[in-house]
Amino acid sequence: MSKPKRIFLGMLVLLVLLVGLAEGARIALTPAMPEEWRGLHKGMTRDQILNAELGVHYDMLDTKGFDLFVRETTMLGRTCRWQLYVTYDRTGSINAEGRFIHPGNGMLSGELKRIL
Repeated sequence: MSKPKRIFLGMLVLLVLLVGLAEGARIALTPAMPEEWRGLHKGMTRDQILNAELGVHYDMLDTKGFDLFVRETTMLGRTCRWQLYVTYDRTGSINAEGRFIHPGNGMLSGELKRIL
């Protein structure tokens, strides 16, 4: 194998290792999801959801089709937030997804996690 190929492969392996370490650090440093969100269950009504102290409520049901709840936290000394999206179907059942948002670095933000 020629020297340029070995250098390229070495740099590629180093890049893969760095990306893996960064992803592991992101997962390890992400603050825990708010405990109150774990208490949600399928049979809850919208009124019960709104009274559950889930965070700051943004009523987007009429415009976007969901209720948004935001809970602030910190990560690495910066203010971050967890967002909870609650949707309701025609049978009255709810679906909830949470997401961690780090405003300073999008790579530290998480993907949507299904809660219900």
